Amino acid sequence: MPFNVTWKKKFVLFEYFGDVSSSELIESNQDVYGDQRFDDLNWELVYFDKADSVELDERTIQFIAYMDLAASRSNPDIIVAFVGQTEVLDKIETLYSNIGKDPVWPVIRFDSCEEAIAYITQSEHP
Repeated sequence: MPFNVTWKKKFVLFEYFGDVSSSELIESNQDVYGDQRFDDLNWELVYFDKADSVELDERTIQFIAYMDLAASRSNPDIIVAFVGQTEVLDKIETLYSNIGKDPVWPVIRFDSCEEAIAYITQSEHP
């Protein structure tokens, strides 16, 4: 499985590595959204820097967008921290735009996990 999901006090870390398929992107989201801790989650930290490739297409992003929308009904207060690999993150943003969707939660981009974690742990966000 080319991803790890790690729960911390204020956030959950999605860490992807190797060759990541669209089904694995979906599975990682389902793992978090189906977890009982999701309702108390404040931040999602999404990290692609160890991924060699990420399979992304409009259909996958549309499915994830619908999952996010449903999950936001349970927890509308999440902030998403995108970290690193700008080409993957740029493609995600472009695909969201192509399908006419905006992310349901605010997104902040960071250059490194360390920077994101420092920001999250010092944040006033619950």
